[in-house]
Formats: sequence, C-alpha cells, structure tokens
Amino acid sequence: MLLCCWVLCKIKFIVNAGLSKKIIVILFITKVFAGVFAGWLYHTHPDADTWLYHKDALKEYYLLFTHPKEYFTNLFVSNYKDTYGGFFRSSNSYWNDLKDNFIIKLISIFDIFSFGNYYINVIIYNFLIFFGNIALFKVFSAAYKSRSLLLVVLCFLLPSFLFFSSTIHKDGLIMAAIGIILYIINALLSGDKWSAKKIIALFFAVLLTFMLRNFVIIALLPAITAWIISKKTKFHPLYIYSGIYFCCIILFFLVPKIIPVIDLPQAVVNKQESFFELERARSFIETDTLHPTLNSFVTIAPQSLNHSFLRPYITDGKKMTFLYPLAFELIIYEIILLIFIFFRKKNKNNDSSFILFGLFFTVSLLLITGYITPVLGALVRYRSIYLPFLIAPLLMNINYKKISTVLSIKK
Repeated sequence: MLLCCWVLCKIKFIVNAGLSKKIIVILFITKVFAGVFAGWLYHTHPDADTWLYHKDALKEYYLLFTHPKEYFTNLFVSNYKDTYGGFFRSSNSYWNDLKDNFIIKLISIFDIFSFGNYYINVIIYNFLIFFGNIALFKVFSAAYKSRSLLLVVLCFLLPSFLFFSSTIHKDGLIMAAIGIILYIINALLSGDKWSAKKIIALFFAVLLTFMLRNFVIIALLPAITAWIISKKTKFHPLYIYSGIYFCCIILFFLVPKIIPVIDLPQAVVNKQESFFELERARSFIETDTLHPTLNSFVTIAPQSLNHSFLRPYITDGKKMTFLYPLAFELIIYEIILLIFIFFRKKNKNNDSSFILFGLFFTVSLLLITGYITPVLGALVRYRSIYLPFLIAPLLMNINYKKISTVLSIKK
C-alpha cells in the first residue's frame, strides 16, 4: 500500500488536482480500508458477489498456467447458439455474461501480483479506481469554481459512495469510467484539443462502461449531447436539456414500431423479468410488473422514483440489518434538501450546464433502475455511485452564513 501511495503522489494527473499529497494519501488509504471492511463484512455471506468473483478469478488465475491459450481467448468466446446476438437480453446472452466475465478476468490479473490474496487485490483495485475519483473531483471543481474540502467529501467520502465504489465489484469501475469520460469531455469543452491520449482514454472508458452496464452508456448519450449543445450555444441550458429529453422519450417508444430489432422498452421489461426470476432476496420489495407501453411506464414511474430515491426506509431495516445505516444516510440527504430549500443561495459562477447534466443523467438512470430492480440491496449499490451528482448542487449552494446568523440570533 505504501508503494501505491508513493506512486499516486508522483503521477501528474493526480497531483495536479489541487490536493495536497497528505490529502491524497489519506483519501486513498480511506478507500482501501473501506474495501477491506466490505470484504470482511461480506466474507460470511457465501453468495456475496465480491467473493464469488474472487473464487472464479482464482480458477482463471490457475487456468493461465495450465491452459494459457484458453485463458487469453475465453473472454471473447460465446457459448450460445446465436453466438453474439441478444445484445439487450438479460439472460442466456454473451453480452449479459460479459460484465461478470470481464471483472473476473480483471481480478485474475490482480491475482498475478497478489498471489490470489483478496485483500491485496483490494489495494490494486482502489489504486485504479482512484483515478476516476480524481477525474470526477476535477470536473466538479471546474463546474463549481471551487476546490473546497466539501467537494472532496462529495467526490470521495459520501458513505455509500465510498463503501460501494471501494468494494471489488462493477460499481467502482463504472464510476471511474464515467469520471474519465466526463473529465475528457469537459477538457475538450474548455478548449483543449484532441490528442492520442484523450482518444485512447475515452475509448477504453466508454468500452468499460459498455461491457459492465450497457444501459449506462445509453443514458449518457442524451445527457452528454445536451451538455455539449448547452456549452456551444447561447440558449438557456434548461430548455436544451428539456427539449432533448422530450425527443428521447418519444424516440424511446417510437423506434420499436419502426425498427422492431431496437426495442428499448422491451429490453427494460426483460431486465425486470430477470430480477423476478431470481431467487427472492431478503431485501426484495414488491414492484408492479412493467409492460413495454407508454401507459405502463408512466403509471409505474412514481413507484420507480420512490424505490430509487426514497428507499430504504428505516422500517426496511427489518429485512436486512445492513439497510439501517443506508436508511439513516438517506434521511441525512433529505434533511440537506430541506436546508437547501430554506437557505439556498444563488451562485452565478456555477456551471449550470454541467449541474443539469448530472441531474438529468442521474434522474433518468435511477428511474430505469427503479423500474428493473425490486431488490433494495442491489438498488442502493447501483444508486451509490451517482450520489455526488445529486448532493453536490445542494451542499454547494447552501447559504451557510445565513444559517450561522440564524443560529446566533436564536442563541
């Protein structure tokens, strides 16, 4: 771990974030401890994904020494009759299996350096993820014209964000990839020119997101398009985002009638059905069955938003003790929202086009998550990596001086 800390403090991309080396080291060690704690916490649960990945990766690791040809090719081989068909299918599909197969292959590479030790892999994993956190911090710093410790908390230390992005799983990798994508686009919008490094980094970040959770790429496209247009034109950003998303909603339901092969509503329905077919988890919540029609999506939307934004409730802790701290965290965010409503300050220096990007992207993605995920344990994990986009506009625009004045008067 000391070696990783030393290397991080020598890398220009990390050091140029505007954080002291002491802060960089503290943040990295905090992430490693969060990952180790998650590994210890899940160790008693044999069905925990992070340990299942570890066990499968060890098999791949041993395969490297016994059948190296198979090791280097099996990630690209389909075992299904339709070979590489069923892009949107939620089961019996090469593309559906790819997300797990990729992370297993990645961990098997970690095993070469860790000799199969899970907790050393946590260090390697968080070393890679740290670049995504830094990229996100740089974008937020540019958008809010600040490098305050509050932004450090938002981009690194929000409790569930820290926990799930530091655990060996898909979520941290997706967060890192999104951070790199946004960093490169923001740099280009700020006047930087294309370079080989940017092209390669953007390609691999998009590819990684595509492999691990392809619908995130679909959700990113309209948000990034609106972000670019709002930066390049003089129209009010809210009008641009609203117009583009209105068109996307129409296309979402219209395209399947013109090109039946591209049926996104049915793809969302299929993903929900896949969750229903799984063995019922302890944190399962009753969810209405979705149908590939506009009426069904509109009718279930309030329930979806409730599940993705307001669950778990405190009472959900009865399902799993693990949900109690997550419910308390959610209550804190709701209190922050109330404080924002009563003590909001207008900050014209903030980049409203990026703030709207975060809100539109996150709300649309969490709406989809609420549709397809009837399991709170999975839902809170999916949601965690998008929390900075929701909480930053609140915390960065609260008039703390006014709060201090009100409290002084009451005293």
